[in-house]
Amino acid sequence: MVPRTIRRQLARLRRRERGLALLWGAARGFAIALSALAVACLVDWLIDLRRDTPWSLRWTMLGVQILLWCLVAAVFLVRPLFRRLHDSWLALWVEEKAPSLDHRLISAVQLNRGGAQTHGMSPELITAVSREAESQVQQMNFARLADHRRLRWCAVLVFPFLAASALLFLLCPATVKALLARQFLDERDIPRSIYLESVHWDLVWPSGEEVVLRFHVKGEALADNLRGEVRLQAQGQASEFYPLMAETLASEKEGLFCARVPAPLVDFTYQARLKDGRTRQASSVHLEARPIITQQRAWLVLPSYYGSRPDGKPFEQEQPHGDVVGMPGALVRIAVQAQKPIAEATLDLVGQTSGGAATAPSSAPAREPVLRSIPLKLRPDGARAEGVFPLESAQTAYRIRVRDRYGFENLDPPHRSLQVVTEPLPQVALLPEHFATAGDDGPAEDFEVEGVPVPMGGSIRIAYACSAPAGLGRAQLRYRVNEGPWRPLPLAEAQGSPPAGLFDPRRGAFAKSGAAEQIEFYAVPSSEPETLPGRVEGGGRFDFQTRRLPDLKVGDKIEFYVEAFDRHPDPDRPPGRSEARVKAVVTPAELEAWVRQTLQEESRIRKLEGNQRGVFASAANGDTEETVPQSPNSLDGPVPLRPRLRDAGSTFVRQWQLLGPFPSPDDRGHDIAYPPETEGPMLAKDYEGESGKIRWQLHAGDTDKIDLEKFFNHDEAGVAYAACWVRCPDRRQVLLATGSDDGIKVWINRKLVLAKRAHREAITGEDQERVDLGPGWNELLVKIDNKFGSWAFYLELRDLVSGKPPRGLEFQAAPPPGVEQRPALVNSKFVRDWQLLGPFPNPDGNGHTRPFPPETEKIALKKYYDGVGIKIRWRLHHSDQDLIDLGKFFNFRLPCVGYGVCWVRAERKRPVVLSIGSDDGIKIWINKKLAFAHEISRHPVPGQDTMRASLSPGWNELLVKVDNTGGEWGFYLELRDPETNKPLQGVEFRTTPP
Repeated sequence: MVPRTIRRQLARLRRRERGLALLWGAARGFAIALSALAVACLVDWLIDLRRDTPWSLRWTMLGVQILLWCLVAAVFLVRPLFRRLHDSWLALWVEEKAPSLDHRLISAVQLNRGGAQTHGMSPELITAVSREAESQVQQMNFARLADHRRLRWCAVLVFPFLAASALLFLLCPATVKALLARQFLDERDIPRSIYLESVHWDLVWPSGEEVVLRFHVKGEALADNLRGEVRLQAQGQASEFYPLMAETLASEKEGLFCARVPAPLVDFTYQARLKDGRTRQASSVHLEARPIITQQRAWLVLPSYYGSRPDGKPFEQEQPHGDVVGMPGALVRIAVQAQKPIAEATLDLVGQTSGGAATAPSSAPAREPVLRSIPLKLRPDGARAEGVFPLESAQTAYRIRVRDRYGFENLDPPHRSLQVVTEPLPQVALLPEHFATAGDDGPAEDFEVEGVPVPMGGSIRIAYACSAPAGLGRAQLRYRVNEGPWRPLPLAEAQGSPPAGLFDPRRGAFAKSGAAEQIEFYAVPSSEPETLPGRVEGGGRFDFQTRRLPDLKVGDKIEFYVEAFDRHPDPDRPPGRSEARVKAVVTPAELEAWVRQTLQEESRIRKLEGNQRGVFASAANGDTEETVPQSPNSLDGPVPLRPRLRDAGSTFVRQWQLLGPFPSPDDRGHDIAYPPETEGPMLAKDYEGESGKIRWQLHAGDTDKIDLEKFFNHDEAGVAYAACWVRCPDRRQVLLATGSDDGIKVWINRKLVLAKRAHREAITGEDQERVDLGPGWNELLVKIDNKFGSWAFYLELRDLVSGKPPRGLEFQAAPPPGVEQRPALVNSKFVRDWQLLGPFPNPDGNGHTRPFPPETEKIALKKYYDGVGIKIRWRLHHSDQDLIDLGKFFNFRLPCVGYGVCWVRAERKRPVVLSIGSDDGIKIWINKKLAFAHEISRHPVPGQDTMRASLSPGWNELLVKVDNTGGEWGFYLELRDPETNKPLQGVEFRTTPP
């Protein structure tokens, strides 16, 4: 058995060795764990500079650290505790450190342990060696012989970590605490030197306008030259970055920074970063269209003396285009409709005050002082508003401002004029005189005479007609004999009755009035009492008895006229007055001689007129409607060769074949090609319309306006077509003038001659275009799209010089005989419809390689760019030929650069061959990726270059850049099937972003 003293010394060494191993293992474990924690904190800090560290990453880092801690504890702490330190190993360690033992210690340990192989050895010798070893061990301390270098190693290893940690804690105690807390999933923000906060969390901004994103910034050393960035993220699109710059600085520690985003197309979220600071949460921007007044109507509310409708309400007169002309004291009623619900509508009355100026609200231009602003009452649907205001002389115009629930106002509010005019006096006219014996022998004008004298004691037949916009009140006759005083004779008002028939102002009598019936004064009641005031027209016919005039004698002259008063309440208002007529008083014999002489002169005049009519009868017949002789089986009467479908002297086309409504999804009806565009008007064919089967219907209008809303009984979004045929005797150019509500396209002989995308009311002559008519029949096709509400169009053809109806044109609303209805060609090789932008400068000939905005920015059709000397923007172009002639379109043939863009829709991913010709160099991008480039100087020829490409499913953006070195300038572009080399089928084109 090993001596007790030796065992006790070895036990001390074992404990010391295990303690040192544990301490060294703890130091290494601490260093590893602290390094992992530092790495995790650094990763968290770096990621948090740009965005919130994802919770998944934070959980992962915590899990990795926990696993690392367990592994470190197992390797560096648990393992040393269970490591066996045998007495022999310890004895050898001591022998190595204390050579004076001369192997006595290891011998004593090994020879005295249980199971030692001592066979053949002397027990006395073993005992002697053990005693000598025990004697030497008593003088030693084995614990001091342990490897104490590990204490120094621990200090060397742990001290830098502790010093660095202490230094970080002293320098950034809050950051260190926050990072440590975050490693254990505490929801705590990391302190930064810069703090940013969005001014608006959920911002609503007008669509199509530059967005300004503002941020409150607090921190250290803020300066005007400090720059950051704002990251925009729209759904399904790549991130975009915009500079963040100082707008206003309150001090070096606080300010307002902003970023400007040019006219985004879709909603997006955004976050800002400035130095080491950033916004903690993403804010959003919702784009909302500004309100637009799509319909504005005005009515003049007539004063009470005009009368009232059966329901007691005053009469109203609608004012064309909203421009109001009315009398003082009248009211004006305004009704507007917007394309979306509105929260507020205000009417601004513009004019001059007595001082020459008025105070205008901040939103009103200084040149148009606002006299008064009147809030309009909103209708239940939220998109319409109405209001009433008195018409005053100081007012010159009015405009309507509408505001939606986001506070957005309409830009350029519609401006309409106001004009106060004095009510015209009543108009009175004496009707022509007739022989009393005219009877029914002929038309009344054949028996008109002037200056019929009156026999002594006889009567004067006086017939007159009168009118007054304010309504007739009363009438009177004024007369005098010779130069005597004027005397009034009030005229009694007659009452109409059904047996008497309607009143005829041209005769001053009822239809069934007898020749002797006396109608001194009659005011015609309203024919439409619901809408029109009455008593506007009137007149009378009566006999003025001269026998009642005292002291009248042959040779005297009786002068008279008729006065009519309206219903205006002003007591000083003068009456309307007819011309004066003078009658000479004669004897019966003198009257008979005058009549005989007048009849003889009339007879000679009629004979002369008859001879003239005979000479010019054939010419006159040539100007009337052509006829052909009847066949034996024809109906009675002449048969017209061609119908005349418009009034003489009118330039408007009133009779059409109409087809509709077709649907207009998402207001895209203007761009969708329905069958009439591809196959022409097939009158006998049925089509699938908005709500079922539709076919062409004849419309014969009584007015110039073709009211599609009324014809189709449809005031929602839709598309309709109108067709007619025009016959021209020769080839000529005429002026096509249209007005539409809303967009319009016009084809002549299947060729697009006019296209206008708009949301507006129909006004005559809004769009004008010179067009060519060929000899013979020309097919005229019109397309009108509607967003909502009113839906109509005007179309007229005018002579280019005189503006009158072109000579010799004939119209009809049915296909002319011999004109075949056949589908038009729908497979065109060339893309002819583009949005074009240019010219950009190319003075040094490097325009082919120099990037302009369309190559680096999103396509923004409404944005203006700096062109050659002017501001330019995208403009729609339809080419009548395969060549897109940029030189002609831009009217520019100097060195320059231009762009064209359109969008192509494919149902699936498919290959395509682009066949190209250009003057001069050309580049093509498909979905913002450069697909083709050729820098060259040449004349354009179709197919000069070909390239294979691929269309993605859905809409594909096709951007073309053409540079010009001078002279001709243009390009060709075809889309062809790579397998058949035929025009690519199954694709759709449009010229607006999808």
